[in-house]
Amino acid sequence: TTIFGPVLMRRLNLGNTFTYLVVFVCGLTILVTIPLMAKLADRVNRRSMLLVVTATTVVTAYPMMAWFAADPTIFKCFVFEIWFSFLYASYSAAQVATMVEVVPAHARTAGYAFAQAVAAAILGGFTPAIAAWLTHAFDNNAMVGAWFAFTAAISFVAALTLNPKKAALAQASELH
Repeated sequence: TTIFGPVLMRRLNLGNTFTYLVVFVCGLTILVTIPLMAKLADRVNRRSMLLVVTATTVVTAYPMMAWFAADPTIFKCFVFEIWFSFLYASYSAAQVATMVEVVPAHARTAGYAFAQAVAAAILGGFTPAIAAWLTHAFDNNAMVGAWFAFTAAISFVAALTLNPKKAALAQASELH
């Protein structure tokens, strides 16, 4: 939302100053949310947190985007952007530690960096182009929500495959 959001806000004529203010507030939301949600993820269970956040994104992405795009207002834009910044930060808070734990200790730096770079390049790098294409192809400003839901569904399936106990046992045996 912090990358495609400004493009969409300009397309909906919400103004440059407002656009920059929203991106700033989103950054603050992420800054505050990540440590709080990381602490929560450590307490409850990172896999459960990933499942809840991705499921919430799948369910809310298109409806929130459709609500905003149907009658774009400054208030709706703030709600929409802050909601997705919160979800992004909540996911990131659990995802980073989870990814580090599932990569074997002997390859942790390279393994994590490679996985993160590939995901960022494929999903993150192409998202603005895909979002713009979907918006144009369907003549619907809410279609970016469908893309968010799709990518969250991929993450949900990936989180389902996690086995934290197996990863912990593998890590323990490798370190001894």
